[in-house]
Amino acid sequence: MPGGPKPEVIKFLEDLGDLIGYLFPVVADSILKSKFETDLEKLLPSLTEDASWTGAGTLLYVPMGQDPGTSALFYGGIRVYGTGSTPSNIIGVYLSEPQISPPNPIWFSEEKSFYVWLDPKNKKVGIIEYPFSKIVLLDGLAIANDKLLAKAVKAHDEFAQYLNAVEVLAIKAEESSLKLEIQAAHKVLKDTAAKIDAINAELATNLEKERKISSFLQKIKILGALVSVGQLALEFASQFPDSEIPGMFDGDAILLENEINSYKQEIGDKIIYMKGELSVYQKLSAQEAIKLKTQFSLKNAPKQIQHFDGYSGEKTD
Repeated sequence: MPGGPKPEVIKFLEDLGDLIGYLFPVVADSILKSKFETDLEKLLPSLTEDASWTGAGTLLYVPMGQDPGTSALFYGGIRVYGTGSTPSNIIGVYLSEPQISPPNPIWFSEEKSFYVWLDPKNKKVGIIEYPFSKIVLLDGLAIANDKLLAKAVKAHDEFAQYLNAVEVLAIKAEESSLKLEIQAAHKVLKDTAAKIDAINAELATNLEKERKISSFLQKIKILGALVSVGQLALEFASQFPDSEIPGMFDGDAILLENEINSYKQEIGDKIIYMKGELSVYQKLSAQEAIKLKTQFSLKNAPKQIQHFDGYSGEKTD
């Protein structure tokens, strides 16, 4: 998964009071300061409650502008981009999904706008200003433009938040037997996710290998009469050293095709087996999540935690 920004990208402050003072330091900004404080106060209770369960960072975006004639600042409200492990990850997931946010107004200024990063685990409040805001935006766009990567980032971040919530649930459990049960579920969920990720990685490798073999078979059909069978066999053996097809191939094009198809069938059988194995672990994860739903509901956990249906990992095909 993509990593977080370099520390110098985020300017950390002591608390929200320091943040507000830093953003609106002069008396002329008092109206904007009041609006920002009011908007932030409305958001904080739910954001703080959710973070107490998920432990995830929250990214807020504040579009700003400035009148070129009077230098007066314009404030466009606070947009909650979401929660996750890093600002770039959150931006990537946010931009990869349909949004109902209004377009930036004509007075919008990229240089004056900024992100606010709330990091509950480290008890930090940070601001990402231009040009660093441009850096995290570009990193986020790279994620958003790769749909599979965006889905993977979202899946991993959501699961990390869920695991944190399971830990919190165990702490909140009054009965020791229930606490042990929740802790056991946490271990199963974590171990199962590791298995799912490992299978998905191997599955992706074999699916790509299967596609390349199909492409090579098409190449034989197209170039079979123009290129020697020995040269094609040597090329295939170098691309797929585990195929056991010798580089010094003694046979015609049809025999080579049959050998390659046999190897492709082996890969196909592996894929079928891995998909079955993956399904088993995904169901196991879902079963553990179902067991915890009632407890999460009783403790008024955030809706996204109560509705979590198990970890499925990255979609590979």
